[in-house]
Amino acid sequence: MSQPAFDQLLRRLSEAGVDFVLIGGLAVNAWGVIRGTKDLDIVVAPDSENLKKLATAVVEAHGHVQKGNAFLGTPF
Repeated sequence: MSQPAFDQLLRRLSEAGVDFVLIGGLAVNAWGVIRGTKDLDIVVAPDSENLKKLATAVVEAHGHVQKGNAFLGTPF
């Protein structure tokens, strides 16, 4: 995932009202410590309403959310 893609995903989550915190390499970069990273690490609030917001944002970004044996956002 590229830096612009990180920004787009974080923006989508914020605009969707998802409660989350940024952790890992990208969070360290925000504090001015240069550290290369190839992924985005977040922790989301686990309440069901927040998880619904997260799932909706992910599917709208053409991602997939696994629920049981099915993936939301995947045509069957």
